Amino acid sequence: MTGAPSHRDVAARVAGAQRFAISLPLVGKVPFPRPEQLAFYAALAGLVAVEIVEWPVAVAIGAGHALVSQRQQNHPQEGQ
Repeated sequence: MTGAPSHRDVAARVAGAQRFAISLPLVGKVPFPRPEQLAFYAALAGLVAVEIVEWPVAVAIGAGHALVSQRQQNHPQEGQ
């Protein structure tokens, strides 16, 4: 082995991470939602797919969720 990190080391690092980004060619680093947020967006997309929620409503809900999540990351203990 060449000293590569183990699976447990990488899993611990991901679990403790506050932000994720994907490096794309020509674009650079693109922010990526945390796994909990991805689950929320996937559930929202599922509701749109089975036509329980219309897509404009889902876009508004998703945008609101993204704004609230971003604000909580910037000010985690504000008001407590």
